[in-house]
Amino acid sequence: MLRRLLRTLTIALLCGFVIFVILFVAAWYDLRKYRDFSSRQGSTRHLMRGVELLIEKYQKEHGSLPQKLTDLPDANQIWSTPDGIPADAWDRAFQYHPRETSYELFSFGSDGKVGGIGLNADLYLDERNRKKSMVTFSQYLLSSDDSEARRNTFLHVGTMAGGFVALYIFCVLWTLERADDRMTPRHLILFAGAIVLISSAIGLFLLPVHLSSGH
Repeated sequence: MLRRLLRTLTIALLCGFVIFVILFVAAWYDLRKYRDFSSRQGSTRHLMRGVELLIEKYQKEHGSLPQKLTDLPDANQIWSTPDGIPADAWDRAFQYHPRETSYELFSFGSDGKVGGIGLNADLYLDERNRKKSMVTFSQYLLSSDDSEARRNTFLHVGTMAGGFVALYIFCVLWTLERADDRMTPRHLILFAGAIVLISSAIGLFLLPVHLSSGH
């Protein structure tokens, strides 16, 4: 009896783990293009847009671009450094380079350095490096800050989904075991595979909804 119980439990846990891995990896691959996947990147773009509006307002009123961001009269309305310079979501001053009739405004990203990929990529208003700024899998996997990458969110989602699937499979298989109506290996593989595929499909369908809901 104990051996049958352990076998059933192992199969159920294995299926649950497969579901967890599928959803966890799929969450990164499919949803990293969403603005809210990294809330700090999204907040930085929002803050940059606010600075851009202040620059446009200044240009209309003075006929020229401000030489530095602290020249903006309403700069204190934007999230700023202690020096009063509008800052990104990492509390670092935005980079501002005015020219005669145009300017460049950007953030150095998470690492505060030029270049980089994923969270470390420079962020621009025109999103010229949008693809490069997508969170890498290593950053997603290793980040412990949910505002950097929504890892913890989908870690919980994947764990719950895998747990429910494991519990369901265990209940079905154990009920059959106790009734001496156990599945053949072929039927067991087909049953477990079908449950994994259906659960994965439902999970992948609901992931964007979960992200956009802000949970």
